[in-house]
Amino acid sequence: MQQTPATPTEQPDEWHTHTAAEGAPQDEHGATANPVGIIGGILFFGVVTLVVAVVVGVYLASYSSRVRAESQETVSARETYTVYRATVDANLATYGWAEEGKVALPIDVAKAKVIDQYKEREDSNR
Repeated sequence: MQQTPATPTEQPDEWHTHTAAEGAPQDEHGATANPVGIIGGILFFGVVTLVVAVVVGVYLASYSSRVRAESQETVSARETYTVYRATVDANLATYGWAEEGKVALPIDVAKAKVIDQYKEREDSNR
């Protein structure tokens, strides 16, 4: 059994002193490596890391798409659409000038005229 030599000025602590009651010295911890255990541990932690990365990636993709969708569907976009829709509805409900030489009719009147034209064509084909 080998012991750390003590310097003349200080005494070794309890860890350095061994008694015969302890029995034979123990083998050094980790003196022999278990390659199968090491490779298995590396593979296990590699697979766990990969699974965690995939789960985090899927969550991040769904979260970011939801945040993007929420940021695009704001109140200001709704107000812009409401103003646009009111303008379009007003244009469809009134008479006016569409282009040079053309008159804009209310949508209900225009539909009735188109239906009447088709009825006249059908009647003339009989």
